[in-house]
Amino acid sequence: MKIYKNTDHGFTLIEIMIALVISSFIIAAIYITFSSQNKSQINQQEMTDVQQNIRAAMYVMASEIRLAGYDISLERGAGTGIVEAGPGFIRFTMDINEDGNIDKDNDDPNEDITFAFKVEDDKNQDGIVDNSKGIATIGRETHGFDSDGNPTTSGRQPLAEGIQAIRFTYFREDGTVIVPVDDGAKFIIDSADLGDVRSIRIAVLGRSETLLDEFDDTNTYDLDGDKDLSGDGTDVDVDINGDGTGDGTIAPFNDKYRRRLLVTTIKCRNLGL
Repeated sequence: MKIYKNTDHGFTLIEIMIALVISSFIIAAIYITFSSQNKSQINQQEMTDVQQNIRAAMYVMASEIRLAGYDISLERGAGTGIVEAGPGFIRFTMDINEDGNIDKDNDDPNEDITFAFKVEDDKNQDGIVDNSKGIATIGRETHGFDSDGNPTTSGRQPLAEGIQAIRFTYFREDGTVIVPVDDGAKFIIDSADLGDVRSIRIAVLGRSETLLDEFDDTNTYDLDGDKDLSGDGTDVDVDINGDGTGDGTIAPFNDKYRRRLLVTTIKCRNLGL
């Protein structure tokens, strides 16, 4: 009688435990890689959205500010131009429908426009968000009149979200910068200088909402183009930022948010005619 010996062996408990440990390491590595790539993709998409928001806002602001002062009548009877302005806001008028007045008859609410943050997001209207979130929405506000001739306003309608700072810099015909003055509440362009504005530089700084663990923002953001506002060879003349220095440069945040800065200069072809 032949006796057959069973040579088939199963896995020992130690072998199974070793296999489980190795599998756990592999799964953990896959998860970490996936999580990292997912975070990166989310952040990139968020920054793409921020950049698109900035570009869209810049397009609208540039298109409309370029028309500031538009008045087809030879007498300039509509009284168009820049109404008030500062580093963080601008209000201007234009006679779009060419009827010789600025929406006195309530037929075009887009002849008197303001671009700025809401006051609760930028209390001193310097163009740098000071709310708890650190970012806000640039608003577009139109001004007009109701049927009884009373002033009306649309309020600050959203133009671009996720914005940390906006800066308007104003230039004369010869390229010199018009220096803002402190009116006690905020910095403004003096009314006597508004008629000298010929071009405007707009800088918009957008920021992500999501923190990125492996990123540190050590960049310096120059909002006013490093302009010597007073002509004395320095760039620390007007304390627009409220940080004791007064220039248009924002020092490194040294945080984990990503930012994008977009700048354009507009030639206001209808001003000074």
